[in-house]
Amino acid sequence: MWNRLKDKRITNSKRGSIFIEFAVVLPLLVFFLFMIIYMGLFMHDYVALNNITRSAARFVAVSTSGAKAAEGYTETVMQTKTTNLKAYLNENEKGKLMLYNVNFDQISYVDSANLSSVENGDKGYVFKGNDGKTVNVVMKAVKSDDSPLLVDEFIPDVLTSALKMKLED
Repeated sequence: MWNRLKDKRITNSKRGSIFIEFAVVLPLLVFFLFMIIYMGLFMHDYVALNNITRSAARFVAVSTSGAKAAEGYTETVMQTKTTNLKAYLNENEKGKLMLYNVNFDQISYVDSANLSSVENGDKGYVFKGNDGKTVNVVMKAVKSDDSPLLVDEFIPDVLTSALKMKLED
């Protein structure tokens, strides 16, 4: 009888050790699961911002604003295109990002000489290439305030996407 009781204690202690090991490993598994999900959301936002930038560059390059190729794309024409771009983006591209926010109303046209004043900011901008035949669009998205605190430090505060496209005649 003493041997039988001794065997039960050994079996129970093995069962208890499995629960302790599970309790130690479970938080790590949950953390890695949330990291995988969060990195998936980050990659979604990265690809979505690239698509928004491509769409914006295409809109600026192709949109007609009364300027012929002979007249060239003056600063006024580019500002008009940028204003039209804001309306286009607010209508078609709003709400596509999950972890980041983009304020399309703060996108501005910048002269190539003044690029250094906006490059380090968190607002998007459009500028004409040095050759006068290309347009560059830079979109910036700022991390939203409601991102989970657990993995908040692993992604950048500002996500940037830039694209250069030839202006259409």
